[in-house]
Amino acid sequence: MLNFKTFFQIAKKHIGTCFIYVIIFLILMVVMTNINKGSSTSKFEAKSVKFTVIDEDDTVASHALTDYLATKHKYISFEGKDISKIQDNMYYEEISYVLTIPKGYEEELKNGNFKNLVTHSMRTDSAAGYFFNQDVDSYFRALSVYQASSESLEDSLSKAANVMEKVNANEVEMITFEKTNNGNSPSGYFFQYFAYILISVLLLSMSPILMTFHNRDLAARISCSYLKPRRKAAGIGLGAICYSILVWLIILIAGGFGGMYRYDPIETIALMTANSFVYLIVIVTMTLCIASFSLSEHALQLIANVIGLGSSFLCGVFVPQWMLAENVTRISRFFPAYWFIRNNNILAGFNGEAFNPDEYLLNLGVQLLFALAFMTIYFVMHVQKKAKAVA
Repeated sequence: MLNFKTFFQIAKKHIGTCFIYVIIFLILMVVMTNINKGSSTSKFEAKSVKFTVIDEDDTVASHALTDYLATKHKYISFEGKDISKIQDNMYYEEISYVLTIPKGYEEELKNGNFKNLVTHSMRTDSAAGYFFNQDVDSYFRALSVYQASSESLEDSLSKAANVMEKVNANEVEMITFEKTNNGNSPSGYFFQYFAYILISVLLLSMSPILMTFHNRDLAARISCSYLKPRRKAAGIGLGAICYSILVWLIILIAGGFGGMYRYDPIETIALMTANSFVYLIVIVTMTLCIASFSLSEHALQLIANVIGLGSSFLCGVFVPQWMLAENVTRISRFFPAYWFIRNNNILAGFNGEAFNPDEYLLNLGVQLLFALAFMTIYFVMHVQKKAKAVA
């Protein structure tokens, strides 16, 4: 346990650096989580369009159309129907739509012609005009139905206006699934960024602690002790695991205070937490393995950025896995982050994926195989260094 105690004595000197990394990346995680949560939320809102009418027919039918549209949208009147003035107002976005009712409009309605009766001009850089067109088309469809069964046009105009008023009065009910696993839960995005945050935090904050054990004087003193290489490596590894668990718990607790877990069932949160813990073991063993090569601090920072950002882009942290090319997906399978993200996808329901217990356990097993491989390399490196020191 000597190396275990020494590990935390060294860690005390680097505690400030560790907390700086944790706080920075934790803020980054929460911000990215809320950005993704907000971008996946759909919202329906019917907006009023500013429009004007050039009425060349000036009849009861043309006035009825204008009155109906004015009940849904904002009618802007221009004296004299000055075309240049209307164009100027459209350019300055004072109005978005100009409806022209040609002469003979009412006569065409009486003859049963309901197509291409009016013309329009609208801003092409706004969707408001297309929304307005839908209201005009709906009005003519209702009018055509009543005109086919009514004796007079006035009666058809009245009935069409009444039915469209009832349709517009109906409220649109938005159905949400905030308490269910629907692929839009903050916890899913929160755990998704674990793949990047854990690599970055642990490699940047824990590697300097591990590198201290490779200091020539300290390494020589430990080599002269009664400790066997395996016990030495085990003590350092145990200290790294405990240190990493503390960092992991801090992030999880912060996520709880940030309200990241309130939308998913407790069972889903438990499975996500278990998946992140297995991935934590992988990152700890990988950090131990990398630190065994006695690299400089600058080289470690470079490796942390390359591995953290590289695996995040390839494995589906920043770019969803279902959007990645097939060749990229094949390569990403050689990274443990891919299997962590696969589990997170099926738990969070991203892209409509369903939870499969067998696949979940398989992905955990693959991550543990990565951890076993890294741990084997770590112990082999310590044994070889001990042998070289004795020689």
